[in-house]
Amino acid sequence: IGESGRKLFKSLIADGMVERVLAFGDNDLSKHGLIINGKPVLNLTELESMQMDKVFLVKGTYDWEICKGLIEKNIKNIHWIII
Repeated sequence: IGESGRKLFKSLIADGMVERVLAFGDNDLSKHGLIINGKPVLNLTELESMQMDKVFLVKGTYDWEICKGLIEKNIKNIHWIII
């Protein structure tokens, strides 16, 4: 939910797709439980446990470790955005 995540969220608002965003994920424990633009900030385990189809948007090379962990758990619909 850093700067790039907020920019992506703003572009989804502009495209009329904000209702498609369920939550933000962040590995910074101090951000968990926050509400940003009406969407909760959750940890990865909470996001994985949501019982619905979802797409994970992962940005940048730093987040490749997160991406690899999702792949190892056989999670589908991972979109890795390289900026």
